[in-house]
Amino acid sequence: MKKKIGLLAKSWNGENLDKFLLGLRDVWGDDADIFVFTSHATVGMGEIVRPAENSIYMLPDYSMFDAVILFGSGMSAEEFRTAVLKKCREANVPVIQQGVETDEVSTVTINNYAGMKSLCDHLIEQHQVKNAVFIGGTTHNEDSNLRRQALQDSLEAHGYSLKEDQVVYANWERMHVQEYLTENFSHGEKLPDAFVCANDITALFALMTLERLGIRCPEDVIVTGFDNLIESVVFSPSISSVDQRYREQGNACAKLTMELMKDKKINRKIVIPCKAAPGESCGCKNCKNETEVRRGLAHDVMCLKFDGDSFRSRQSRMEMCIMSSRNYVEIPDRIQADFFDFYMESTDWDNTLQICVDPAYAKLAYMEKEPTIFGEDNFSPVMDVLAAKTNGVLHSDRTLKREDLLIGYNGKGPGRTYVFNALRIGATLVGFLALEHSANAFSDHKYFEFALTISTALEKYQSNIKLVSMNARLSELMEKDSLTSVKNRVAYDSYMKKMKHMDLTESDKPVSIVMCDINNLKTINDSLGHDAGDVYIKNCCKLMETIFTHSSIFRTGGDEFVILIGEEDYADRYEHLGRMRARMDELALSDLQQVDKVSVATGLSDYDPAADKSLLDVVKRADAFMYMNKTEMKLKRLL
Repeated sequence: MKKKIGLLAKSWNGENLDKFLLGLRDVWGDDADIFVFTSHATVGMGEIVRPAENSIYMLPDYSMFDAVILFGSGMSAEEFRTAVLKKCREANVPVIQQGVETDEVSTVTINNYAGMKSLCDHLIEQHQVKNAVFIGGTTHNEDSNLRRQALQDSLEAHGYSLKEDQVVYANWERMHVQEYLTENFSHGEKLPDAFVCANDITALFALMTLERLGIRCPEDVIVTGFDNLIESVVFSPSISSVDQRYREQGNACAKLTMELMKDKKINRKIVIPCKAAPGESCGCKNCKNETEVRRGLAHDVMCLKFDGDSFRSRQSRMEMCIMSSRNYVEIPDRIQADFFDFYMESTDWDNTLQICVDPAYAKLAYMEKEPTIFGEDNFSPVMDVLAAKTNGVLHSDRTLKREDLLIGYNGKGPGRTYVFNALRIGATLVGFLALEHSANAFSDHKYFEFALTISTALEKYQSNIKLVSMNARLSELMEKDSLTSVKNRVAYDSYMKKMKHMDLTESDKPVSIVMCDINNLKTINDSLGHDAGDVYIKNCCKLMETIFTHSSIFRTGGDEFVILIGEEDYADRYEHLGRMRARMDELALSDLQQVDKVSVATGLSDYDPAADKSLLDVVKRADAFMYMNKTEMKLKRLL
């Protein structure tokens, strides 16, 4: 029976991860499906954003796996690693830690120290390096510190030293490498014999900065790295490095998982020897077969150009589908019609494509304060599905139980690798993206780019909805009477302007209007003050709202109101008006205070298609009836 393997990794360590996956597949073949959960968290993201990105590790129910591998090369999220180990212990799932030695579980590591020391010995013995600067990662990174120690020990073994001011921590970031080199070597200062970097990317940053400063490598200074990435081979000069043999590490991890599935009590420590890989940056020639590699890369670049155009086209179309949706429930339909139906043929990476968001995302645009995470362990038990295609099959399901991970997954067919990325808006985790792994996709950063595209589109969609909501609320405030809270003159004029261009004969809705004019307001204002007058206006309006409960009421002037009869009030409109007048008769004869003795002159008129050319004719007739009623009320001395 096919096994299910969970793999946790950092996607920015892409090339090594691709090699490692090849090593796993060498051993497992089609006998396992691999579920890769990748974070792109970096030191530069900051303390608030990193947890949201790393929360992808909390997505799965670890009991579903037969084994879990922690790809420790670059995975420094200790709090998440600890939480994952706890979940795996509770589920009795065996764990292998790659890249980091630990007593807790079985491990597959390289001899980090020995590989770096062999490279440093080569620099000293073959290229007469006596004075070196070490450019490391972060101060607490174990790999970086082991490589620094190897340089120090190699120098001391040959009678030289590595002083404290010759160690620089650049936090794995280009900006810090540039700052250090520019500040210390841009004005002809004496160079060391070599800059020994903790990894190849740092070495690349160093080489590019030195070139900008007019410093040549290896003529003026040697630069080395660690990892032996493809970039280190094709760059000119090719970078002297250390090969960590990630494919062989993958082989070892796959074999070890097979042992652990049979006996979960095993706790083995496997060490894969790594080796120095000299290159042009230390003065060695064609040690890495650079000419052939560069020629092959030139061919691949042309192929990738056209593949990249297709990828970017899909990115743009997915972004358009999300951003152009008028509401949340429309997004899945737009993706279906404008993405899946448009791209009938799957590519090697979107044969499986699933976008799941937390149900709370739909409410984010209306929240005054956004949460950082949702649900237990950051993900809700049930997720909304915006898009779902699994192994080439489209699914119409709109919800997914979190523990299922993939809609339609049944474990049948050849061994597949699925990749899961967090979707977030800033520091707010909103969901996850699942794709099917294709060759070199981690190296090309496709998964991260596509997840970033969707996250950005969701953020822009949210901003659009928030803006629409704010505009609606502003319009509501603009059209609301501040004293009575009914609609105001602005709203009434807007309504009349809209109705001016409508043919009422074609409307299936009945039209009827009541014009209202408050009596006695001036008397109350003069005798009791304007505050009492405001209370009186509110009492008059309250009576209208009590009687015409399903109609729109507008305050069009200080003492003038218009009632647009709603459909539910229409059949009983004359009865309602009769009740309102009867209630005012009762109040006039009561012992209540003057502000409570509501008195309003009213006039009701219906639209007559035979006599009325527009709604304005109905208004004029209702207004005339209102003045007739005011005269009647005076004659009855009810004023």
